[in-house]
Amino acid sequence: MNSKFFLSFTTLALAALSHAQYYEYTNAVSFSGITANAGVPTLVGSTGTQAFYCVGTDINAKVFIPAPANTSSSFSGYPGISYDGTKINVGIDSNAFGDATVHNVLAQFDVTTGVTTAFGALNYYSSSGTPRLGASSWGISGDGLTVTGQAYMGSSTTSYATNRVAPMLGTIAGTTNLLGAGVVPTSNGRAQCANFDGTYVGGYSSSSAAGFYWNKVGGVWQPGVAMLAPYPLPTSATIKTIPAPVAMSADGRLMATSGSSAIGQQACLFDRVTGKAQYVPLMTGSLQFRATTSGLSSYGDVMTGFYVDFANSSNLALNVGFVWTPTMGQVRLNDLVDNYYPGTRNAVNLIRPAAISPDGEWVAGVMSLPATGPAKTFVVHLGTALRGDGTLLDFIGDQSNETLNFTLKDSSGTTVDSWTGKLDPRGHFCWLSKVDLGSADFHLFVKGSHWLAKSILVNASTKNSLNFSLINGDVHDDNIVDLTDYTELVVAFNALLVDPNNGNAPSANWQASADLNGDGVVDLTDYIIVATNFNMVGDN
Repeated sequence: MNSKFFLSFTTLALAALSHAQYYEYTNAVSFSGITANAGVPTLVGSTGTQAFYCVGTDINAKVFIPAPANTSSSFSGYPGISYDGTKINVGIDSNAFGDATVHNVLAQFDVTTGVTTAFGALNYYSSSGTPRLGASSWGISGDGLTVTGQAYMGSSTTSYATNRVAPMLGTIAGTTNLLGAGVVPTSNGRAQCANFDGTYVGGYSSSSAAGFYWNKVGGVWQPGVAMLAPYPLPTSATIKTIPAPVAMSADGRLMATSGSSAIGQQACLFDRVTGKAQYVPLMTGSLQFRATTSGLSSYGDVMTGFYVDFANSSNLALNVGFVWTPTMGQVRLNDLVDNYYPGTRNAVNLIRPAAISPDGEWVAGVMSLPATGPAKTFVVHLGTALRGDGTLLDFIGDQSNETLNFTLKDSSGTTVDSWTGKLDPRGHFCWLSKVDLGSADFHLFVKGSHWLAKSILVNASTKNSLNFSLINGDVHDDNIVDLTDYTELVVAFNALLVDPNNGNAPSANWQASADLNGDGVVDLTDYIIVATNFNMVGDN
């Protein structure tokens, strides 16, 4: 996230809440990272001058992160945390740009040992010939062995918009300038994120002469190898920039980003393998909005972000936080909390989710009292993430266009939660259920319009691997392949989705559910699917 909020730290007051999974803090610090293990979150953030971490949700129990030897305790950048909660990235920024004796460096704090280790920074010379060191920290790999950030270059009087900066990579061995062996004087840039093992690093570079913000070029580096092809431009003609990644999935395939435009900005999940982008729609209404991405789960299937009223960007109370998954789509964070934890939000607006845990279940961020600006921060458990990969058998169409019904039942067969959604282009789904699995077993039933229902065992150990394959042929959508399906297919036989004899409209006898393989025509191929699966019955 490009914007940071360092709120003054005074006495923290935990609001009295009726549910233990939603927390409000008054006059709190700025959160910038979160992970969770065994259902217990670990938070990281900054008071503006000091980074901290906290195991659990009692911020009064926070621990300030010590600075390395020969540095001050002032921190810069955006502290984050490894998946296991043992490593925290920090930038040591003792003044604006530093000099030969004051270290502005990438650094990392080890929670287990309590030691902060400085990686160092790029050595360069300012316009006055004075040697300087500069760096700030912006991201950390999931295993905690790679820290990403940027190196500040130029004199201390140069404005931020024209400072020449180079994306940096920090490891135990030191730092590397990702743009090359030397400083690139005409390029701004920042290495903002990394995947689990640091084999992919995301960030941007841009021409300072053409403008710092509107000309960012997003890209993905393989450290020590090369910069991969940048993102393709979004299809909208109003989009002015190539998106710059803010967060990455653990495997480095999926990247959360925001595409800037003249009238708005769309949050986007980009698949580096397929080249496909999924955009979160802009808000509708009389106001112009832009959406900014702020976080992504390690699975690449829960994305957080917020809308900014483009015409009134200084009024933070108008911001709207959101959560997106491929199955449930876009949900306002306010609505999700009100649905799962009714009566706990205390009339505040959850305007800026700043960090999401790797499992996609916990979010921390900034909230706002109506018309008063950000006065509080929050931590919330979004729900139980149920996820897996699905295959719609005997289908050559786009699986991500097919609507699926998901029903969660307890051991007695009672429905405890349900939703309707879609697979993403990978064939993956993720739903944030309000059901606490605990130690019990449940069953997830998945049903497509002309596929038989499939039951999948769900418990705490299987919730992230709910994979399924659905049997095709249920034209009548009654969870059995029988004579009724055959009869309906016969009626629709030879029908075309695009019929040139009907003005390229569907044929008069067209029935979408009879086009079992999704090729736009009801023919012998569809008949064979019904014949092959005849008398098969779906789970119930």
